[in-house]
Amino acid sequence: MKLKKCPRILRHQPLKPKHGEETSATIEALRHCDPISFESSVKEAKWKEAMNAEIEAIERNDT
Repeated sequence: MKLKKCPRILRHQPLKPKHGEETSATIEALRHCDPISFESSVKEAKWKEAMNAEIEAIERNDT
């Protein structure tokens, strides 16, 4: 599975006051894209937990 990078415009851009509340909420939700490398994945607890769960399932199923 190939993950895409966040669109450049969504990365760490401060929102301007001219943006409406709804637009600001949408942009904020889209900023949280999936990591694209192992190095960035292991820095986040939710991704470490997901990787550990996957490894446990593989070991449990002998696959």
